[in-house]
This record gives sequence, C-alpha cells and structure tokens, in this order.
Amino acid sequence: MQAGLVPLSEPVDLGTPFRYLYAHTDDGILLELEGAPFVRDADPRYWIGHIAFVARDIEPLVGFYARALGLKASTVLRLQANARVDKVAGLKDVDLSAMWLPGLNLGLEFWQYHNPVPAPDLAQASTGFQYLCFECTDFEADCAHVVSQGGVPDTQNHLELTACKNAAFKDPEGNRFRLIAFDDADDPMAIKNLPHRDILARVSSQLV
Repeated sequence: MQAGLVPLSEPVDLGTPFRYLYAHTDDGILLELEGAPFVRDADPRYWIGHIAFVARDIEPLVGFYARALGLKASTVLRLQANARVDKVAGLKDVDLSAMWLPGLNLGLEFWQYHNPVPAPDLAQASTGFQYLCFECTDFEADCAHVVSQGGVPDTQNHLELTACKNAAFKDPEGNRFRLIAFDDADDPMAIKNLPHRDILARVSSQLV
C-alpha cells in the first residue's frame, strides 16, 4: 500500500491456505496479491505467481494453452453466491468459472464471468499489459507447434530484439503472446539462470 496500490478491501480468507487482496495501480491495472503464510521459508520475498485471463469461453481457451505448452489443466471450478468472493473482487453477486494451468515458475489462471456479464466489444485499453512472453528452446519447432494448435501469427507486432529470436501470436480469443529464444543459452535473463525458478513447485509442495 505504501507503494501506491489502492485496495478494494482488506485481505480476505477465501477458505484456502492463501489470503487474497485485489488492488489497482495508479493507472488502473488490477493486481491480485496472494499471501502464502504457510510457506516455511526464512527468505520472505515477492514473486509472480500467475497471469489471469478473462475468457469469453473458458474451456476452449484453456485447451489451447494446455496443448501449446504441454500442461495439464485443472477441472472447472464454479464460484457463485459467495460473499467473500464478492468482497475481494469489489463486485456484487459474482458468478464465474475458473480453471488453472500450473507451470514450474509461473501459472496461468482463467476466469469466465457469468455475472457481471462482460461487454460484447471491449475497446483496447490505452495502458496496461500488452502481451505474455514464453521462453522456448527450439524456436522454429515451437512456433510451428503453436500455430498447429490454433495460435495466429501477429506479424503487425513484430519486435526487433537483440540477443534473442522472437515471434508474436494471438490466442483464439485475441490475447497477444510471444515466444522468445535467447541466442546464448547462458544468457543471465534465461529462466534456467534465474534464482527461485521452481518457486511455484516448492510452494505447492508445502500446501496443507
């Protein structure tokens, strides 16, 4: 809060081992802060746990990412008539379906709102996150695989980057993502060279 986030409520217990707080940045981006008080770790820190997609049709979108990334999807969870969910979201009578794709260092989360119903056509935001980037090791083969699973090349958003190859795509609902492969496998920004790259797996192992 000292950094300027504007919370929608105080931290909320949703009946899981985690605690939740939703907050807006000063330019309107919505962040979810997820506390894990059960973690037995003498090195407290922040990490990016997951990216959330709001889907028009949740199961086909999750299926695309599951096939493209070789991950196993969770079952669909329906959340409705839950005052605690309403409180943390800052909304009334929330009704949504949720699914997850757990990865090693980052998860993907998907929501489909049944209430409130999203507008049929949402204007492109002038600020916010523009795309999600996945690192890969066999660039040409992985690009071809993404296309074979329904990814659409997004040539208008090509970036000229040094020290890596990259390609832009859109998923079946139009969300932008990018594949990237470092020219130097030992690049310090490569995931394998980052500290705590298995943080999600280690936190999950401590769930009780």
